[in-house]
Amino acid sequence: MLISNESDGLSGDVVVNVVALAPKRARLMLSVELKPKNLSARLLLQSMRFAKNSLDRKFEARIRDLATNIETVHHASM
Repeated sequence: MLISNESDGLSGDVVVNVVALAPKRARLMLSVELKPKNLSARLLLQSMRFAKNSLDRKFEARIRDLATNIETVHHASM
């Protein structure tokens, strides 16, 4: 699934892939790409590059929580 976003300063794409590993297991893969359109957006992205490790950890934790919630809802519906 491809989700595209466009704003005054940034454009971005999020690609979501779900790969079945076994009947009860799947892998969720996400890819985010942001592109600046002006100088202020370029400065924002540069700041994000400096904080990349911290942002990666926070992003991974939130995605893990999302996957856990999806799994909980799925098991509750069965």
